[in-house]
Amino acid sequence: MIRSLLAALLVLGAQVGTVGGTQAARAADLAGPAAAASGRCAPEGAWVAADGREVPAAEALAALAQARVVLLGETHATPAHHRWQADVVAALAADGRPLVVALEQLPRAAQPALDAWVEGRLDEAAFLEASDWQRTWGHDFGAYRPLFALARARRLPMRAVNVDRAFVRTVAREGFEAASAAHGAPIGRPAPPPPAYVEMLRGAFAMHGKAPDEDLLARFVLAQASWDRAMAEGIAKALAERPEARIVAVMGSGHILGGHGVRHQLRALGHGRVLSAIPVESQPPCPIPDGAADFLAGAGQTGR
Repeated sequence: MIRSLLAALLVLGAQVGTVGGTQAARAADLAGPAAAASGRCAPEGAWVAADGREVPAAEALAALAQARVVLLGETHATPAHHRWQADVVAALAADGRPLVVALEQLPRAAQPALDAWVEGRLDEAAFLEASDWQRTWGHDFGAYRPLFALARARRLPMRAVNVDRAFVRTVAREGFEAASAAHGAPIGRPAPPPPAYVEMLRGAFAMHGKAPDEDLLARFVLAQASWDRAMAEGIAKALAERPEARIVAVMGSGHILGGHGVRHQLRALGHGRVLSAIPVESQPPCPIPDGAADFLAGAGQTGR
């Protein structure tokens, strides 16, 4: 049962390492079976507001530019999604306001390697070694290269806002207090997640074929909320360090859906000027529903 819990955690929220299945199947796990049947498709380059209206890209980007924090979703290691992220970051940086790119993909211990990358002091191979990319994230760096190359070329600061995945795994196995004791309390206890989030997580766990007892489910929910909280605290720290800057955070779409994940934890920390966007498919299956974020954006098919 613990293995099933951890597998569901990897697919829905934490999404560390390589998870089996197609990109579409993983996205369906994120959004749930009903969304998989009735989600929103959008042509590449199109933007859709939360009320389902298609809006010009300029209008969507202008709205995102008004936020202190912008959350950009992804299905991990999907080249089309990371090209889209890089394009959005470039557009938001064009107004000259300082911008910081916050990353789910790396724990805070990797910050020195990120600084050296942005400053041009490490080549790609040296950065991957210094950041321990393969162990800490495990997905193909090539998919993320456009975003990292953009930050390096424009000297946009990048911030590692996550914690080591071992902490979240311990939360799932043993609970938050035990994980904090074992790992030096890297984050505060997360705010209780909304009921809708709990039900979404219950559904994700059920997709793995077993109905958890309530104690297992509670630890699963707490592990997901802890992953969200880690990123929210990292983003809040970046805001405190750079109060003049806009923070653009890239993360798995499961942390954004419905505003129940990272956005909810940011609100609990007192940060309300947050907007979000999630890339979606141009052709079915399109598992992400209208209203899952402030904007959905057509990023092209995940196979490209």
